[in-house]
Amino acid sequence: MTRRRFDGGNTDAPFTPILRFQADGELALNEAGVGLLCGVSADRVHAVVGDEPGPHNPSSLPPRWQATARRRLAEASAHAGTEEFFTQLMWLAERDGWQPIAVEDDNGYGVDLIEPEDR
Repeated sequence: MTRRRFDGGNTDAPFTPILRFQADGELALNEAGVGLLCGVSADRVHAVVGDEPGPHNPSSLPPRWQATARRRLAEASAHAGTEEFFTQLMWLAERDGWQPIAVEDDNGYGVDLIEPEDR
């Protein structure tokens, strides 16, 4: 798979994809992205949602996770100063100790999380 970081950084760094822009312009979160939003691990999301393909429907998540996601997005909105989902997600990633990286790969454009390089 070809992968390019928009910041020109090391493409060999271990990474976790969280979202990709679909052809129709919509954002598609994967299990790690849903986990970031809800404050749980990707493994936990997988255990609850299963192997169902496609974007996860928020209504298929437990009500407590939905409430946590709303709270985290409201917090991100207040701190980031915007209602833009993408910016809120980036803020949450940084706050949770990740370095969000804009990338392009064989699946399109998106965001991956890596451990901060200055650690």
